[in-house]
Amino acid sequence: MKGVRSPHPGHGRVIMTELTKAGQKAVAEGTKAADVVERQMLSVLSAEEARLLCELLKRCAAALEDEPSET
Repeated sequence: MKGVRSPHPGHGRVIMTELTKAGQKAVAEGTKAADVVERQMLSVLSAEEARLLCELLKRCAAALEDEPSET
């Protein structure tokens, strides 16, 4: 993905990075593709199953952010 880098106007050490038009297009296309996959994946679940899956995935993601406990 292409980006444009430029110095920050108020901070000499900060380099700002922005996506090019091609990068923005790639992000938009990726988002659309992910939405299609998500709809297809969830289409076989009931509303309650989809809610439960979402909750479980959030808990799994939170566990990855936590420090591992020693046993």
